[in-house]
Amino acid sequence: MNKQLENAVYNVLESSPDVFPFHYDEQWYWVKKATKNGSNVLHRLVYKVLQTPVLAPVKKMSPAQSIVYEAQRMRRLKADFPYLPEVVTYTEEFMVTVDCGEDLRSLVKYRITDSSGVDALFKRAVEHLAKLHGLQHFHGGAQIKNFTLKERELYLVDFEEDFQGIALPDLQFRDLLLFLNSVARTGYAVDYPALIERYGALSGHRDFHQRLQGLKERFSFLWALLQNPVVYRLADKDTKGMYRLFKQL
Repeated sequence: MNKQLENAVYNVLESSPDVFPFHYDEQWYWVKKATKNGSNVLHRLVYKVLQTPVLAPVKKMSPAQSIVYEAQRMRRLKADFPYLPEVVTYTEEFMVTVDCGEDLRSLVKYRITDSSGVDALFKRAVEHLAKLHGLQHFHGGAQIKNFTLKERELYLVDFEEDFQGIALPDLQFRDLLLFLNSVARTGYAVDYPALIERYGALSGHRDFHQRLQGLKERFSFLWALLQNPVVYRLADKDTKGMYRLFKQL
């Protein structure tokens, strides 16, 4: 069946976007095309200067290397952590996974409007991230757009990023910061200390709260600038999200 599925995907691959839903044999799948990965020279230079985990540069890989790495990594992870979609098949040009629902960013933007429902989703998501970290793994792109929900079960997707020379605790701290920032970008009033406490209890990384405090103090000049309404209006969404997050810490 995998070879037939691959042939069916090849028929539409060239005219399709990088990631697209695909219906085959009465079942929905997601197809992800092979694309190159890696951080540019400026990104690497900024990381060397600031040494901030959230800016850790991604390892450079060709399109074929990137898609094979992700597919094989997901299959290995699923043996320890079941909350990943099944990788049905992959080639050096694409990967096919079983459909695992709609991403949380879209859900909280378009479908779930009550704050209690949003809070419950964010809590479940941070619990899944903590469990993944407790198994001595990292995600790499832990924004809420890479968490999905199907039939009341939560899944993690998009494991394409790899790193060199970065310690696992730093990669896990990066995951948490990316997650919290993506939550902040939604604009919902969220109890961040409660999310961080829940994460620490399940992952064992209770020290991450102090690391976040240290990051807040390190960039205190920026948060002070953002108190000016004019500067705040000019800031991008990521910066505004980080400001909302750190105001509560």
